[in-house]
Amino acid sequence: MQIQSAESGLPGGEEMKLRDRLSTVFIQLFVSYASLLLLTTIIVGVTSHLYFTKRYNAELESMHDRMLSHTNELLENGVLAKAEQIYYDLTHNADAMYLFDHPLEGNHAKLIDVRDTFQNTLRLYPDIVDSLFIYYRDRGLIVSSQHGVAYLNTAEGKRTVPIDWIERMERDNLRSLWMETRKIPANVQMPTVGTEAVSYVRASPYAKKEGQADGYIAVNLKASVIRSLISAGKSSDEGQELIVDAHGAVIAAEGAAADAGLQHSGPLRQAISERADAQGKGSFTFADAGKTYFVSFATVPSTGWKLIQATPVNQFYKQSYAIQRNLLLLCLGAVAVGLVFALRWSRSMYSPVKRLLQSVRGQFSPALQQADQKGNEFKQLDRMVSTLSGKMHELEAAVQENRPLIKHNLVTGLLYRTIQTQTQLQDRMQVLSLNWSGASHCVLALRLEERKMNELGPEQRQIVIHNLIRELERLPLPDATCLAVSSDCFLYAVVSTVREKEEIAAQAAAMLSGYARGAFGVGTISGIGRRVKDPLQLHLSLDDAKTYIRYRYLHPEQTVFAHMEYESRERNTAELPERLLEDFAVALKCRNEPSVRASVERFAAEAAQGAHSVSRCLDGCRAMLDLYGKFAEETNACPDGMSRNDIAARFERLDSIKEFGEFLTELSAEALTALQERGISKGADIADKVKAFIESNLDNELSLQAAADHVSLNASYLSQLFKEETGHNYVEYVTERRIRAAARLITATDLKIEEIARRVGYNSPAYFIKKFKQLYGITPGTFKTDAASNPRTAHEFRSVAGEGGAR
Repeated sequence: MQIQSAESGLPGGEEMKLRDRLSTVFIQLFVSYASLLLLTTIIVGVTSHLYFTKRYNAELESMHDRMLSHTNELLENGVLAKAEQIYYDLTHNADAMYLFDHPLEGNHAKLIDVRDTFQNTLRLYPDIVDSLFIYYRDRGLIVSSQHGVAYLNTAEGKRTVPIDWIERMERDNLRSLWMETRKIPANVQMPTVGTEAVSYVRASPYAKKEGQADGYIAVNLKASVIRSLISAGKSSDEGQELIVDAHGAVIAAEGAAADAGLQHSGPLRQAISERADAQGKGSFTFADAGKTYFVSFATVPSTGWKLIQATPVNQFYKQSYAIQRNLLLLCLGAVAVGLVFALRWSRSMYSPVKRLLQSVRGQFSPALQQADQKGNEFKQLDRMVSTLSGKMHELEAAVQENRPLIKHNLVTGLLYRTIQTQTQLQDRMQVLSLNWSGASHCVLALRLEERKMNELGPEQRQIVIHNLIRELERLPLPDATCLAVSSDCFLYAVVSTVREKEEIAAQAAAMLSGYARGAFGVGTISGIGRRVKDPLQLHLSLDDAKTYIRYRYLHPEQTVFAHMEYESRERNTAELPERLLEDFAVALKCRNEPSVRASVERFAAEAAQGAHSVSRCLDGCRAMLDLYGKFAEETNACPDGMSRNDIAARFERLDSIKEFGEFLTELSAEALTALQERGISKGADIADKVKAFIESNLDNELSLQAAADHVSLNASYLSQLFKEETGHNYVEYVTERRIRAAARLITATDLKIEEIARRVGYNSPAYFIKKFKQLYGITPGTFKTDAASNPRTAHEFRSVAGEGGAR
């Protein structure tokens, strides 16, 4: 008797067989392929629907843009530009402008001339112009091509001319105005009789910019012309178009737009104002009165009007219905064909698994030959794999014993580029169970205090290095790992972290520095290289770290030098400013010890605090030493027993820029002291040379820089030296010598004042006279008159004019 399953109603043996068959790899593969096919079909269908919808919206938007651009062009060129031209013509018409400047009395004939001007303009533009108005404020007069002449002071009940355009301009204090479409009556007493027009009103005269206008000119354009522009040549699929002004008032609308009520839709205007971009354009979907429209709009630059194009969405999407039906049929066909292929693919994928099982049963293990051959094939493979676990444990134990050596080879291989391929890298990482996926890496280079390490024996040094490496790899760094190796007095660590900041490496350097100082009394200097995504690029980070350690020469108080702080400085190829070397050379040449000390301090400050690379700073130090060496050789002031080679060797042993400054200052002070003891001083000679230069070039440029170039000195230093030697400011001295030379020419020659001014270096006679009066208290003319009338006075003037020549 067979036992039936309570759930399925099948006998127990049959149910087990059914479950075994359904659990086979073949059935699962087929179900997976079929599910994937159905999911793909659904995704394709949804994506296609979204794609076509987006595409049709884009086409609709593009069509709207073309239509709006076309309408804008027609409107600007066909209507608005002509209205502007009419206004311009009227403002430059003498008859039309006459009454703005002349009274009406005695000039009533001019009204007929204005009327004729209007008629000529209407004959030129019969298709677009309805009527013309000119309002003369001072005359209280309105001249109209349609109503003739009217006075503004006429009682309201008897006035025949509409004045709403004047009231709008006066109320809002406008210079120009485009008014909405409205009916302009032939007589305001009969408002229902007239034509619809759009008015362009502008202040007159044309050139007047400030204050109240003298009057206004109104050009009334036919509204039918604008309506014909927006409806010409359009099909029903292209939607409806209307024009509104900046306040939402309708300028013109197609009949369909008017029938649909879009021109009276407040929400539409609100949506347009909210969605306008910087150019006043935009597109959006809008629902009104049970219909959905795709709306595009653009702004007419000259008027601020909005051109609005609205197309019913359903009307435009009709052409896509056939495509959607065809796409549905195509998807159903693809599902049917896909199921057939899924069956074939399942059989193809199942065949290797079946052959593998058959091979294992016959060769891998006798025990598996007796196993149940029914059920899921992967479970059978799982039992086979379990027999390999013991051997894998043995292999892992062997790898663990050699882990330190493998780690050392990995780090040194990355730092020194013996590992050059991803395959080599992955093999070693797999052995070490490392996963650097998504991590970035940098090199942390630590230089141990060489003096302290040299005091230790070989075994003690190895103990210190071993403990520092162990401590570095065990540091509690968040989301980071360290692998370290040693080389002489250096430790190199690869710091890997998923964080993109250098704080992790800096934190590791600080923690290890504290440990080394506390446990062994050894100081450390750390350099942190660039972060790289590819471990094969770690040699670049190593080069950075070694380079940044050199910056300790500039910052001896600092112990950690990170890539983020020194990258830009190291990339800077600019040399230190030449003025620093020039100042030092000038100070040496002038034997001024305080200036020498100050120039060396400025150089050291620029090297330490500036943006120059350490290589450029060291080059600058060598250049400073070279300047000193040349000066010492030229003046025979070299320190006893110290050659230039000895100085260079001592420089290489200096540890910081501060020590360099002290060393160079000391050398310079010794040389200057030796020179001073030998009584060498050139200050007076230089001052005499400058005086001679001034006397021989009074009619040329005598700037401080020109004098400095003449004696090969720095301008600022020459100014200071000249003041010390002569007691006079350089500029004042030159002015005095020029004026006194001019006085000699005035008393000794008959030259004109202008010629004398030119001969003593003044291009402006007025400026020369000003300076002359400042020195003598009188003008050159008075000076000449007094000298000519009194010979004794002339002799005294000559004596005064000669003063200072020997100074």
